[in-house]
Amino acid sequence: MKEKSILNSTRRFGIEFEFLDSNIDRKILQKAVISTGQNCHVRNWEHTINNFDSWVAKTDSSCGFELCSPPFNEIKHIPLISSVLDHCLKLKAEFNEMCGYHIHVEVSDFSWEMITKLVMHWIKIEHLIIKSHPDHRTNNPYCKPLNSFLTNLRPNEKYETISSDIFYQKKLALNTSNFENRKTIEFRVGNMASKKEDIEERIKFYLWFIEISKISKSPSNLNWLNPIETIHWLKLSHEYELDSELKSMKIWFLNSLLDNIKNSIELKQIQEMRNL
Repeated sequence: MKEKSILNSTRRFGIEFEFLDSNIDRKILQKAVISTGQNCHVRNWEHTINNFDSWVAKTDSSCGFELCSPPFNEIKHIPLISSVLDHCLKLKAEFNEMCGYHIHVEVSDFSWEMITKLVMHWIKIEHLIIKSHPDHRTNNPYCKPLNSFLTNLRPNEKYETISSDIFYQKKLALNTSNFENRKTIEFRVGNMASKKEDIEERIKFYLWFIEISKISKSPSNLNWLNPIETIHWLKLSHEYELDSELKSMKIWFLNSLLDNIKNSIELKQIQEMRNL
């Protein structure tokens, strides 16, 4: 009998959408949220940590405006997030390639040792996560790959330790700088030109990544995993019985890689995993 893989996370998560201030104001973003049946407040810039039941539309120095969700804690709530973006775009909210979306997830059950383990697992598959995004997100100074921060890191080379500085660098693809004070981590690579499916599946992907990292042993090295090894590590291979959420997430992830990967060996591996 196959082992079951079930996405039943109850972790709190939220999202930030970035928009330009060229043709709208925060009231438009507020209107977009309210049209989905959710609440939204308009504020100047601040650290948004107490918006437990309302979205917040606020100024942002890096792009213009930022729309921050309240925390959610059930998979069924994810469509509430993507519907807000849909309504923002219908009201002509604009963005460019420097704008993105950031996903925050609570990890209050993690210790620093577990965060270190999570970061190490991220480094091993980050090259594929990055490749599931368009090229312009991979070179964005606000979400630099952790591997680019580790200047000596090369594929298939072993390392015993990673610099502690990496845990306090905010503008990385995986930002752990808020773990000490807020017990959250942030995934910063999201592409604002994404379709509704992409946002929904990517939230599920990160929630699942956290759970797999939690139950996995610390890696003995930082060798990069290939697509087949990554799918196996994520417990998404044919040896596992996936629930409907994970089935759709796996197909989405492999299709995203096919859209952006150029390496012929990796493409062949991805095709193999899609056919299993």
